[in-house]
Amino acid sequence: MSVVFVKRDQDITRALRVFKKKCMRDGIMKYFKRAQRFEKPSERKRREKLRSIKKVQKIINVGPTFGRKKLQKPVR
Repeated sequence: MSVVFVKRDQDITRALRVFKKKCMRDGIMKYFKRAQRFEKPSERKRREKLRSIKKVQKIINVGPTFGRKKLQKPVR
């Protein structure tokens, strides 16, 4: 649960912005967006599988340089 303590002289808009960031970091917003409608188990498995495939493809394309360069194909 996200909690933000507001001091006496602190601006409420700033506290609200901090609260939103904490909720985003904790994944609360993502959970409620996903819970707005029912997702069948087969759809959830498909979504997770696609996410893992994209993750592997990103690792393969980026390589060990962590995004600085893409791997080059070997020259024949």
